[in-house]
Amino acid sequence: ELTTVDVNHNFAIYSPDGVLLTQAQVMPGYTNKLIFEFDKPGTYTVRCLEYCGIWHQIMVAVLTIV
Repeated sequence: ELTTVDVNHNFAIYSPDGVLLTQAQVMPGYTNKLIFEFDKPGTYTVRCLEYCGIWHQIMVAVLTIV
């Protein structure tokens, strides 16, 4: 489930080779479900694709699928 309390965001998952795999809009006051099945282990990057403020460029996370 994806939710936020501040501003709009866009939750995006990239494959280990940099291909955009899936994304979901995240808006204050709403809860969205994102269902995605990973087909292989690896290190996937999560980024916000919606400009959300001065710290937008550092909104990066890593998912490790085993």
